[in-house]
Amino acid sequence: MTQVVAEATAPEWITALLAVVVAAASGVWAMTKWLADRADAREQERQLTEQRLRQEDRAEQHRREDRAAELVVKLGEAADDGNRRWMAGALAMYPAETTKLLVNALGHSGSPETASAITMALVSIGPSALPEVVAAHRLARTVVAIQNGVDGDPSAAADLLGATEMLAGTRRVVAHFLLSMDDCSAVDLEGVDLTGVNFAGADLTGAGLRKAILDGVVFSRAKIAHANLRGARATDAVFTRARAGNADFTGLVGPIGGIRLSAKDATVHDANLDRSHLNAANFSGADIERTSLVDGVAPGAIFDRAQVRRCHWNRVDLREASARGATFDGVRLSDAVLTATDFTGATLAASRLTGISARGLIAKDATLTDCNFGGADLSQADLRAKTIARCNFSGADLTGADLRGARLESCELHRTILRDAKLEGTIFAGDTKLDGVGLVVPDGWEAATFEREETKAAFAAAAASS
Repeated sequence: MTQVVAEATAPEWITALLAVVVAAASGVWAMTKWLADRADAREQERQLTEQRLRQEDRAEQHRREDRAAELVVKLGEAADDGNRRWMAGALAMYPAETTKLLVNALGHSGSPETASAITMALVSIGPSALPEVVAAHRLARTVVAIQNGVDGDPSAAADLLGATEMLAGTRRVVAHFLLSMDDCSAVDLEGVDLTGVNFAGADLTGAGLRKAILDGVVFSRAKIAHANLRGARATDAVFTRARAGNADFTGLVGPIGGIRLSAKDATVHDANLDRSHLNAANFSGADIERTSLVDGVAPGAIFDRAQVRRCHWNRVDLREASARGATFDGVRLSDAVLTATDFTGATLAASRLTGISARGLIAKDATLTDCNFGGADLSQADLRAKTIARCNFSGADLTGADLRGARLESCELHRTILRDAKLEGTIFAGDTKLDGVGLVVPDGWEAATFEREETKAAFAAAAASS
């Protein structure tokens, strides 16, 4: 009987279990759907909120733009400096909205007062406005260059007038920024025209002035260390007492005025500094290559430890300059003035020094190789060099020169004047080229050492004929 009841109730138990499972599944589904609906509602609410905020931001932006435009108009209409200053300060509260408007206004400012007010407003905004100003300046410079080549077109004349005004206005703003900034190392002013700007005493350390136009710019006592002036044009720029250590002057075109310029460890490659005035300038440790200084004036300049290679320095005035420990390799110094110039410990190689005026030149412990001193005035020079090899002294005047202890290896001495020269311990070695004609030797020439008998015989013949 019990077995029959159990068999009868078994299906009911299974049915009840299935009902429980179905109910649970229905509950889970309902909960999942509720959560999904709630998430959708929240997402929809978030999107609506974001849309409302964007609309509010756009409305606020439009209000700010309208207010900025209104202030710009009022700035142009302001009748006195007080109002203009107030407007400039107010515009600084709207930097994003007013920068482009103000920059565009520079192209048609109308009056010096308005231009000054616009400049004041841009400077009040701060350095964030500088990239926009520089971009407008470059564009104006391009337009001026193009329109200058167009004749007889009224529209071109109008464009040129606006671009010229923009060029002058943006130049003025850039100058204001540079004079007011504490750190110019991140400033990129490539191609900017700063003609005639006065940066006297300014701190432009690290400024990027690559290919800039710097004609007539005044850098007197300015700090331009580590500045990049590659390819800049600096005709008649003034660098008097400027501090330009480690600056890059590669490709710079002068002439410049650099009296007492300090350019220690500077890089000067492929520059044209013809006719520049570099009196007492300091280029200690500088790297100077393929640079022209023809007809330059640099008395008292310092080139200690500098590397000077393949340069044209003909007719340069380097009297009383210092090049101690420097290297001059492949340098043309023909007809230069090297009176009392100090080359102590220096290396002069493959250089042309024909016709130089170098009375009292100092080359103690120097190394002179493959140099041409033809026709040079080396009277009273200190030539107690470490090495003098394969140098040409033909026609040179070494009157009173000090050659004690020097070794002249395979040098040319045709018509060389050695009157009163000091030759104690001097060694004439190798193939010394001299024909004896015009050679003038000092009394006591026998104190020198001659490795070849024919050289000694030529000296003896010259002594006998004098």
